[in-house]
Amino acid sequence: TLNTSHVYTAPGTYAATFKATDANGNVAQKKTSINVGGSGQLSASATASPTSGIAPLAVQFTGVASGGTSPYTYEWSFGDGGTGTGATASHTYTSGGTFTATLTARDAAGGTASATATVNAHVAIAVSSMSKAGNPFRFIVNGSNFVSGIQVYIGSDTSPWATVSYKNSSKIVIKGGSALKAKVPKGVPTAFRFVNPDGGESTYTFTW
Repeated sequence: TLNTSHVYTAPGTYAATFKATDANGNVAQKKTSINVGGSGQLSASATASPTSGIAPLAVQFTGVASGGTSPYTYEWSFGDGGTGTGATASHTYTSGGTFTATLTARDAAGGTASATATVNAHVAIAVSSMSKAGNPFRFIVNGSNFVSGIQVYIGSDTSPWATVSYKNSSKIVIKGGSALKAKVPKGVPTAFRFVNPDGGESTYTFTW
């Protein structure tokens, strides 16, 4: 017959063939592809573990797709130029920063859905030395991986010291004059906790 109908009960891609034969036995046929979607619109979710830590930071990513038409494929962009594939993927962040990993899920019908996961890789601070300087009284701190905005906690303080001067990634100065001198008495070992804005930190005990 010229018109016919058929109900596809399962999602997938189907090749339908129309075949016509005339009275002389001549045959002509035409094929068409039919995509049958699955349950609901394609959606995706992405998770990372761990979501923060000291670089180099190894992270395991997991992606989940649902709806649309299975099977699914997964592509990852890790936010630092790295890429990966598969429902699970691993990646190591070698430098500090906040990175947004993007998952793109594709279904068998060509649909796409995306999801993201955020990872915060901290830069470890290394303090190599501290020294006292006068007029006004201050401490000079040498090391590596200092970041502008670094905070310094002295002793058991829960609030950072107010006057810290960032010079470069290897030098900061803790200022305060007589107030700092009273806070850190001579001959008394005192713990200094250094905390970068990205979360990297280090503790150094100093006596002058």
